[in-house]
Amino acid sequence: MSVKKGTEVATIDVVLVTVQSYEAGADEIALDTSNKVDVTIATETEDAVKLIVKGRLIAQKPPVVTVTGNTIVLTDNVFNDRLVQMLQGGTIKYDSNGDFAGYTPPVAGSNDKGKIFRTNVYSAIYNAGGVLTGYERISYPNCQGQPIAFGSEDGVFRSSEYTIDSAPANGEAPYDIDIVSELPINVGQLTVTSVAGTNTGDTAITVTPALEKPTNIYKYLVNPTVVLPNYGQDVSAYTTWDGTSEITATDGYEILIVEADRNGLALNAGKTTVVAAQ
Repeated sequence: MSVKKGTEVATIDVVLVTVQSYEAGADEIALDTSNKVDVTIATETEDAVKLIVKGRLIAQKPPVVTVTGNTIVLTDNVFNDRLVQMLQGGTIKYDSNGDFAGYTPPVAGSNDKGKIFRTNVYSAIYNAGGVLTGYERISYPNCQGQPIAFGSEDGVFRSSEYTIDSAPANGEAPYDIDIVSELPINVGQLTVTSVAGTNTGDTAITVTPALEKPTNIYKYLVNPTVVLPNYGQDVSAYTTWDGTSEITATDGYEILIVEADRNGLALNAGKTTVVAAQ
């Protein structure tokens, strides 16, 4: 008989939490402001059966413990309208610019209980040299949120706790652990096309879909080759584009178009090869 060691994986931090409903084509909501995830396993216990005769234990059937799911308490340091709506339903209100303007929970007695979703919790994995080698992802199926209350305190930013119940279906594990090399935070995809412009050296660019919000802006970059930015990457140093004017660019180079928020942080992006007028 040999002695073997198991795989040693050192994890740290709540790097990212995502939730995604089971609806076809549903967006995955990413939360990078969470700092704590507590998980309590939910079980049902069938009591032990003991045969005791005249004070002497003759036999016993041990208790049977059945795992029924997990209770997850997620601590988040900001209010996230889409998360709250996912957990308990209700209505989000936006202003004319498409910015968050308010939230109304379901009315008392409503059948609106939020959505059923999957929760993914990502932690960082480091080696002995302090190098980030990947991420541990723990996935909890069939989650549903409990009703949410919000408190306040002088001089303290609110840190909200969201309670989530996860109950696996028949034949489904209560959680899965996977090791992944990248986080699932990518910019949305823009379709970018380039045709020869009106004047020599100019190209006419079209982008679909349109800006998500009127307050968002376009930024562009032209180089022999370009790389799509990460979601939330600062692209404020790129050149601002109004979305319609022709752009002076070198034929055969690549052009990157980025939809950014008002602070210049990347939301969506796409690239193509420049076709410039000769």
